[in-house]
Order: sequence, then C-alpha cells, then structure tokens
Amino acid sequence: MILWNRRHVTAFSAVLIVIFVFYIAQRQSPETVATLINPVGKSRSSQLHLLIPATKPNRQLCRAVVSSLLLGYPVPVINGWNLTDEFDAAVSHLAKVRNIMRYLDGLPPSADDDLVLIIDGYDAFMHLPADIMIKRYFEITNAANAKLEERFGKGSTKPVPGGDQPRQTILFGGDKVCWPVDWRRPACWIVPNDTGIPEGTFGNVDGDLVHNQPRWLNSGTIIGPVGDMRLMFAATMERIRIDYDPNYDHSESDQMYMSDIWGDQEYARAVRELKLKQKETDSEPIPVGGPPDRFLSVLSPRQRTEYHIAIEYESALFQTRSGYDDFLDFPVFDGPGYTTLVERDTSGQPGFVPYTIKIPADVVASLTRLFKSIAGIHNLPSTPAKLIAQLKIGANLATKQIYAVFHCTGGKLYLDKLWPTMWYYPYAESLLRVAIRDGVRGKPVSERIDGRVWTAAHTYPASTKDDMGFKAAGAWADLAGDWLDWGVLCGPDEAAIFEGRV
Repeated sequence: MILWNRRHVTAFSAVLIVIFVFYIAQRQSPETVATLINPVGKSRSSQLHLLIPATKPNRQLCRAVVSSLLLGYPVPVINGWNLTDEFDAAVSHLAKVRNIMRYLDGLPPSADDDLVLIIDGYDAFMHLPADIMIKRYFEITNAANAKLEERFGKGSTKPVPGGDQPRQTILFGGDKVCWPVDWRRPACWIVPNDTGIPEGTFGNVDGDLVHNQPRWLNSGTIIGPVGDMRLMFAATMERIRIDYDPNYDHSESDQMYMSDIWGDQEYARAVRELKLKQKETDSEPIPVGGPPDRFLSVLSPRQRTEYHIAIEYESALFQTRSGYDDFLDFPVFDGPGYTTLVERDTSGQPGFVPYTIKIPADVVASLTRLFKSIAGIHNLPSTPAKLIAQLKIGANLATKQIYAVFHCTGGKLYLDKLWPTMWYYPYAESLLRVAIRDGVRGKPVSERIDGRVWTAAHTYPASTKDDMGFKAAGAWADLAGDWLDWGVLCGPDEAAIFEGRV
C-alpha cells in the first residue's frame, strides 16, 4: 500500500498539464502561456507533514494522534513502526534519526518548501490548532532572522546558493539544561545568551535548573522546511557515523548529536561575528566562554556548519516540562478581552506586580471556528465566545505564552493527570469526528500564511467516508505504508481517551 499523499494523486495530472502547456505554447503569446502556468490571483500551496517517531501502540501514542487530528493537523506518519534492530526506537534513540532521514529522502525536491513537524510519540501532544502552529512558526523565524541581521549586517540572512548564510528556519524546543551534561561541549557553552526573555524571569541567576533560561536544544519537538531538515538530519547521521562510541554512556542520544551540529553552527557564527568586528589578522579568532578545559569546534575550511538551527525560547510553539512546573498553569481567561490576572509571583524577584495574560486574537478566532464546527453534532453548553472564556487553557506564566505543543520531559506518569485537563477533552470525540470529515473532504490545514495555502501532506485512505465517525481516525506506518487504524492505535484506550465527554 502507498502512503496516501496528494502528490501521488496529482502526479499524472501534472504530466498532462505540462504536455498541454507545451502544446499551447506553440500557438499562443508568451503572456497567455504565463497566465496558464501561474493564473492571476491563484494561491500557492505547500504541505504540512506530521511525523511521530514510535514503534508500538500505547495510550500516550493514541493521545498524540488524537490531539493532532482533532486540532486539524495532517494525518500523522508513524516513523519506525514495528521496525527492528537499528531502526527500533525502543533499542536506540538513534533509530529516530535513521527513520526520519529515510522519510525525508523519499520526498521529491518539489517538497523542499513544505513544513515538517516532528513530535516524540510517547510524551507529547498538541494543545493549539495547526493554523496557529504554522502562523507562529513564520512569526518566530522572521523575528529570529531579523536578530541575525543585527549581528551580521543587513541582507546577511537572504538565501543564497549553497545555503551557508546564517538563517533561522529549523526550530527546536528549548531545554533548561544542556543534555547530555558536559559543559566542555560547544553545544553547552557557545549557545546564544540572548533568548529574548528578560534576565530573572525564572528566578535568581544561580545555575539552578528551575531558574535557568531555556538556552539549550531539546530534540523531542522540531519544525522546519523539508529541504533544510533533510540537510540537518543528513549531517546528524554523518556525525553519528564519525563520533559514535559504544562505550560512552550517552552514545544512543539523538539529542547529543543534533546539539553538537548546532554547537558547531553557533561556534562558526561566533567566529564570523568576531571577524566582522576585528581588524584584519592572520590568526583565527577564538570565541570566549566555557570552562577552562572547554572543547573548541575543529572545523575544516570547506566544512558546512550552517544548518539554520534555532531554539524556540518562549514556548509559543513547544513547552517542555522539566524545570517549568513552577511556571505552568491552566488559568481561565474570563477577564475583559479573554484575559487572566496572574497574581502568583513565579520569579521571586522584588517589586512583583500582578499582570495579565491574554488569549491572542488569532487563537480566539481558531477556537471559535472549532466550536462552531461541532455545534451541529454536539449540544454545546454555551456560545463559542462564552465557552472560550470558561476554558482552562495551558499557559506559561513566565513568558506569557499559550503553547501549541506540550512535551513532557521528565516523569511520564504526569501525562495521565494532564490529559483530562486539556481544554478540548470534553469535546474530543465531536472535534475528532468533524476533523475527519474535513480531512476526507480535502479541507486545507490553514488558509494563506506566508503567501501559501497549507494542505495536509497525508490524509485518510481513499475508502474513508466522511460520515464514519471517530473510528475512522488512524495514522500511516512510514516504510510499509500500512494504514494503522483506530483499533490498532487506540482500541484498548478508547474509554480513557473520551471518558470526559460532555
């Protein structure tokens, strides 16, 4: 069976169109041909791919799939399903890298500008709709590239052949500690200090994990363009090939190799910045920082170091748990304009004054659409506007962000407690039914963002009817292309997933 991707469906049509345009080109003016190829006002489109590394079913994987589907994300691809040996994530975290690399290598060059979102299968689930994820991705990367231009000069981040210009296109979740811990590694000491979060936001600057800023890379949540992700994962594979030491305690950590790639990138950027600031010299500048016995990145003259990697610091996209418990809450936004008053002093700094957090207007609009979509099949207790003001929505009180994905780094038993607190939990079955219907009908993931309409890279099997209900939910197994149906992924856990329905 072939993964149900719209590119497969349209491939033959594309060939016919090319033949047709070539035929017309022999008989029409250049202006007519240009209009045929790119009609005036026609929106460009790109696809969103959702990859979830996992090998076997369990309740948490079901939650990851269900939360994705009901919030309008594409049907996910489960990377590594039932694979063995070096491709079995239960044996090695490096299987995640190998399996995702094979998926990315299987995509055509025409997919390079698509977005691919990767979340760990056993400790993460969605919190906000897909359109918010896409919109925030571009807002964050645009702001990050503007910061880079302040460092390296106007126009320094513009794409060029070869891709060696500093840019920020791949976003990882942030960690409050460098893992694996070895402060000699460039991935631990050369990382940027400017997170955009004011000093003291998390408490005294004393090195305590809870008080740290999220300056380090966490590989459990990633989003970026297919083309850049393919290069970054290929570099990670090469790093594994060169550096793998079976006697090292953390040799199976995918996060170590990815963060080492990022560390070399940041080291090379620091050297580049020093060269811009200093007068001509024969010696290579050496960045400052790190412990006395620090490691320096050893880079060959033609070695590629720029992979466009950045950290999403403020948890607008990805919220990790480790070190954040004191700063997370589920407030009700029942104040004027969907606001909540925060009276809890999370930083412990002098002069605390209560402040408000507001649900952004685009999130309100997205949630309103969701509730309106189920009004015909779910007896809602109130209007969408009143419902939103009654919801308990997860928020980071320190950064004042409502996150899009929650990633439970640390103890996993917390997930059983967390799932029933999700704002969509009472409406999950109805939201899932409508999302499946919309997916079968080909509804876009979002309207135009970054000049493009976003569609799902993968949808439901062709045999799926739009009235089959929530049991039509499922996912694709990447290499085999098998459809993993509801019974396989969620059957034993159905009651636990929906028992809070109203």
